[in-house]
Amino acid sequence: MSGKTEIILGTLKSLLIKAGFLYFGYWLCSQTIKLPNWRWMEQKLDPNFGMFETGLPFFRPWLPLERFEWSLHQSNWYSDNLTYGLLAGWMFYLLYKNAPSLKSFLLLTPPLAIAVWYTANGGTLYDITAAFSLVYLLIIFRDSHKFISKISFFTLIGIGILLGILDHSRPFAFQICVLLVIYGFYIYGRRFIVSVTIFVILVAPFHINQYIKFNTFELSTYGGNNLVEAFQGVIPFATDCYYLEMSKKLGTRAGAVCAQENKDKILGEIKKHPQLLLGVFTLDRAKKIFFPELVWHATGLDPNSASEIKIRRGFHLYLILVYLLAIFCCIKKSERLYKLLLITIYAYIIGITFVANRLSETIRVVMPALAVLILVCQTYASAKLFSNSSNRKLFSA
Repeated sequence: MSGKTEIILGTLKSLLIKAGFLYFGYWLCSQTIKLPNWRWMEQKLDPNFGMFETGLPFFRPWLPLERFEWSLHQSNWYSDNLTYGLLAGWMFYLLYKNAPSLKSFLLLTPPLAIAVWYTANGGTLYDITAAFSLVYLLIIFRDSHKFISKISFFTLIGIGILLGILDHSRPFAFQICVLLVIYGFYIYGRRFIVSVTIFVILVAPFHINQYIKFNTFELSTYGGNNLVEAFQGVIPFATDCYYLEMSKKLGTRAGAVCAQENKDKILGEIKKHPQLLLGVFTLDRAKKIFFPELVWHATGLDPNSASEIKIRRGFHLYLILVYLLAIFCCIKKSERLYKLLLITIYAYIIGITFVANRLSETIRVVMPALAVLILVCQTYASAKLFSNSSNRKLFSA
């Protein structure tokens, strides 16, 4: 077989693999019921509002495209459902390429695929943009250690765009972006200014607008209400404006002020009585976070049905395997700094879930963290457990 023929066949094989993963994402996620990206907590009836008019947490840069599609046929299937599936498919392709072997990929992917499917049932676009952008960035950073001298200008631009996507995908993602920026400067040095510049251009107008209009730097006016939900029963309130007055005004300045008042109340009580933190760091909450329920209120599924109970048990058993493998990989000495980055991000997401979540939608919140844990299990420490020559040959395509 000539070298030219081998190149053509290799290219076709690569394209088929990529197309297969995109179809897998479409099949897994695009057919499920979605809440439109712009319709967070049913606060808006249609997408005909400006990106800077509301302080609600949604994937703002996507609004013009959603508005255009909505004007055509009163639906966001292409801009939300299809996009969700394609991003999910590409995320799994990235994990496939990052895995030390096919065996490793096939063993570790099912729990994440299950989490993504249940998140996609009733979820919204920013759930997958959060996981997709985070996984993509972390894999780029890992690969950069091998090809640091060959990093291209376009890759640096891409990193900036991905940082912007991540920041817009979760109110608490800005802190993760700051950590990634620090890590990026460590890897790339002054060249990383390109990525930071793109990132600032994409997010600064929204953060500035948020602060001026809604008195909060976070891209969300929900803010302190998460703390109220998490600390219910721990810190009693005679009244609180979120539950009594602001349930339909969360995108307004009044709603933002209310959320800030709630935040100040909670933090003030914790400052006076630090032991109150023990009220959210309980074994029961830990169980719900590390072994989350798959069915949440928007899925429309019965969590007590025989099939759902079997799936949940299997999912939790699978998670035990992932946790054990992640611990094994962390003990090994290889890629220490990279693994520290992964574990820090994972711990941050889990910590936020403890203190700012009532655990009614835990699977949506921790799904990106599970993807990060899969990356821990794909480090060199696990390579000897899974690799063999046939797997390497398949992955070379």
